[in-house]
Formats: sequence, C-alpha cells, structure tokens
Amino acid sequence: MASRALREALAALEPEVLSGDDCATLAEDLARTAKACVAAQARLASRAADAGAHHRRGYANAADWLARTAGSSTGQARAALGTAAALEGCPKTKQAVVAGELSLAQAEEITRTRYRGAVSVQLNHTIVWCTDKERSAAFLTEILGLEPATAFGPFLIVEASNGVSLDFHDVDGEIASQHYAFLIDEGDFDQIFGRISERGLAFWADPGLNREGEINRNDGGRGVYFRDPDGHVLEIITRPYGSGRSASGG
Repeated sequence: MASRALREALAALEPEVLSGDDCATLAEDLARTAKACVAAQARLASRAADAGAHHRRGYANAADWLARTAGSSTGQARAALGTAAALEGCPKTKQAVVAGELSLAQAEEITRTRYRGAVSVQLNHTIVWCTDKERSAAFLTEILGLEPATAFGPFLIVEASNGVSLDFHDVDGEIASQHYAFLIDEGDFDQIFGRISERGLAFWADPGLNREGEINRNDGGRGVYFRDPDGHVLEIITRPYGSGRSASGG
C-alpha cells in the first residue's frame, strides 16, 4: 500500500547527505504530508467506528481504540473522530484538510465555530429506573455486547460507544416504561438478535408492539424492539430514521 511505501521511504531518509535548503524544503513538504496523513487516519477511523470495527478488535469505545492505535489520549481521539464526522458538512474545509493545507486541530476549530449552535448541547447520560440495577444493567450489556457496568454512587453505569451512558438506579414501586434506541451496524445486529432469540425474548417490528415476531426494514436497514426485565422498550436499528427509503419507526 501507499502508506507502507511512504514509511519505507522515510526509513531510508538520510538528512546528512542533503543540503540545508533541501532539508528545509523537504521538512515543509513532510509537514503538509503529515497533516494529510493525520486527517486520513481520522476519516478512516470514523468510518471504521460507524461500522463497529472497534468492537471486533475488542474495544467497547471507538475513541479508546483510536487512542491506542494512534498513541494519543482518549480525549484527543474522541476529538479527532468528531472533527472527521463534522468535516462531511464542511466541504471546503474538508478539501483543505485532505490536501494537507490545514491540520486536523485547525479543522476542529473551524468546524466547532461552524457548528457551535449545533454541537454545544450533547446528551451525556440518562437515568434508567429499575427494580434491580444489577440485573437490568447486566441484561443490557450482555444483550448488546457492551463492557460490564461500573459503579458510581448509587448508579450502575453502562456506556455506549458514543460516550452516552445509561445510569441504572433502583427505585421502589411501579416502573414507568421508557424507550431506548441503539444504532448498531449490520454485523452487530446479527449477534444481538441471536442473543435475543437464544433467550427466547419476544420481539416486535414496531414501537406499538403490534407486529410480534417480525423484523422491520425501515430505511433499508433492520430494526427490532424488545423489552428489558422492567418493561422498558429497547430498540436496535442499523440505519438512522429518515436516512433511507422506508420510515415508520420511533
């Protein structure tokens, strides 16, 4: 691949045989190449994360996988993934980044300014009321293939791949059913639906729970609804609503 050829060429580089001006010119050119490489890595990692490739490499969180791969902090990796995704809405900035004219850090500032009103508010966590938090948290992590829950005060925390957490908390009395939808890739759907089937859980194709035993094909993907131990309605989908051809879920 081109990346391997580049690494081999750099390994063979001998600055001492070049003039000072040649070294300066090459250093400037490599700076631009390095910026393009970092951007390409982030864009590839973003696509890999969307496809769930980090799960198949043993990571529950895409930022953790990229941080380990790139030798960066998880925060830096998360920022890189976010910038790569934001570039899709900024074609001119994307063009400059791909060409190595802008660094990914510069692009982050540009996209942050461009989408300041859109990204300044993000969902961080939601509380899931339950009668037995150990049981409910284990059910979710086992069904979805997530990392085990971690304790924080009275909560058991289950973190999704995008950093949003579901915080399970015991409560006395009747539990009001809530709805939680999870976007996954096609490969994960097969595994998760297999676990649903192995447990003999009832499942439906619609949010009203009328089409029992069916899988929907909304937006050209697949989706299904099922209940957790306290009656919360969980949903898995492989395509966001409105992203393709049929849309009738919720």
